[in-house]
Amino acid sequence: MAKPQIAPSPRSGATQPVKQPQPPLMPAASRRRTGGKLAMLTAVFSGGLALGWAGHAHQHGAVTVAQAPVQPQLLRRPRLGMVHPLLACESAADDPATQGLRAEVQRLIAAAQAAGQASAVSVVYQDLEACRGFSIDAPRVFRPASLLKLPLAMAVLQRASRDAGFLERQLRFAGPTQREDSGPHSLAIGQPYTVRELLGRMIRWSRNDAKALLAEVVGQSELRSVYQALAVPWPFGSETEDAAMSAQSVARILRTLYDAAWLDASASDQLLHLLAESEHRAALPSGVPAGVAVSHKWGHRLVAGQPASHQFHDCGIVHLPSRPLLLCVMTAGPQEAELHALIGRIAKAVVR
Repeated sequence: MAKPQIAPSPRSGATQPVKQPQPPLMPAASRRRTGGKLAMLTAVFSGGLALGWAGHAHQHGAVTVAQAPVQPQLLRRPRLGMVHPLLACESAADDPATQGLRAEVQRLIAAAQAAGQASAVSVVYQDLEACRGFSIDAPRVFRPASLLKLPLAMAVLQRASRDAGFLERQLRFAGPTQREDSGPHSLAIGQPYTVRELLGRMIRWSRNDAKALLAEVVGQSELRSVYQALAVPWPFGSETEDAAMSAQSVARILRTLYDAAWLDASASDQLLHLLAESEHRAALPSGVPAGVAVSHKWGHRLVAGQPASHQFHDCGIVHLPSRPLLLCVMTAGPQEAELHALIGRIAKAVVR
């Protein structure tokens, strides 16, 4: 089947996301306030053209965060496939245009919570060409589950940028661990696989066995460098604690892919295409019109308790021809299917 074409998008006004911090769903020292402002570095383009930040700036992790201006400022390189590299983007201080959309999403969340379908919901929405958006309870941390495969994939591609033969390197699968499952696309014990094949399996089918092999060859030090470079808190605590991550952090990771702000444009485009080939279509993609590419990663975790509960998340980039957007929804509730449906309803509301 032919892949949907990604058309250029117009530039327009912007807003700064709205934050309403709430107590975390699970304790984690990794929560970090980003203030909803896009962090960028001073960029140089077209034979010496330099664009610096206006206003006062301060250091936040590995990047420079600037105060939002009254009007948005955008400068982009030419589009490459699903990537439209961003040199500079600073959101306006406020934009009433997104208030109605935010209120509509809040109503959907409130209805699901009143019906007992969801106990916690975080949302980050961004218009990727306009630097406009909103957030709802974005700093709240959840158990990210397979969303952790996204920064691992970036670490793999970053290594490949330094080692031309890395993606063709062969690795052998010794056997499953306790968090790996069987079923379609599972790895065969003793069979060699290239890093490229493992990357595809990890993203398209969210295979944990492929993830285990890639995590081993990449190593924790290189994986940590991804989080540090993107100013995203390290999600892992002690060996007895589960990982913790917010929608705010996942949205930042996805944004850097679309903007090609860390990986180069070719590697960012490669990963976005892999994400668009994900076979999971039940949540975010269900709210998107047919034929529109969605580069997304989902994660699910069954949390033990009395009763047990589910956490399901779906975060991605919807490549609408006239308005590419980022949507990240992280949820918790009693039934996984109800969380799928809620994320689909939210996606439908922001896409139309």
